[in-house]
Amino acid sequence: MEIPPSLARKIALFRGHGQIFREHEELFTEIAWLQAMIGQHIEPQAHHPLADGLDETQLDDFLGDIRTLIGRAAASMPDHARFVAEHCQARDS
Repeated sequence: MEIPPSLARKIALFRGHGQIFREHEELFTEIAWLQAMIGQHIEPQAHHPLADGLDETQLDDFLGDIRTLIGRAAASMPDHARFVAEHCQARDS
């Protein structure tokens, strides 16, 4: 099946330097596009050029903030065993 030109542009832009854009109020959010691209093994070949505008301290601070947010989100989630016990138990027949 031929890929529509609009999707081919999105893939090329993401593959080039990881940029994701959303057109109007399309169904997929930026996070959903990231999940779709990575899920299809489409990975950026380089970082976004805007990252070159940050000095090392700014970049470390930015990445540190991301690590903090991910850590907080992970800490608020149940561990695997608890999640399975609460949501995935086999039902009695």
